[in-house]
Amino acid sequence: MELHEIELKNAVDRLRANGRNEDDFIFEMAYLPPDPEGGVMYTMRYEIEITNRKTSKSLNFVGGIGLDWVSFFEEALEGGDFD
Repeated sequence: MELHEIELKNAVDRLRANGRNEDDFIFEMAYLPPDPEGGVMYTMRYEIEITNRKTSKSLNFVGGIGLDWVSFFEEALEGGDFD
């Protein structure tokens, strides 16, 4: 299982823990080009766009090694950013 798949499962678990229905949310992931500052180290990064189907509100997050988009998503969810 790839990192983004593990993180997506974690994000859905946090949706449920916050009393939300996962079917109300759309998760779209797109790979980003490599970071030119990364030197010889190639680090996979990706953008996750999350949209609430009911309100059409969406936010974008960047994921990859060392990036914790799932916690930022949960903060936004709890803060009402998708309502």
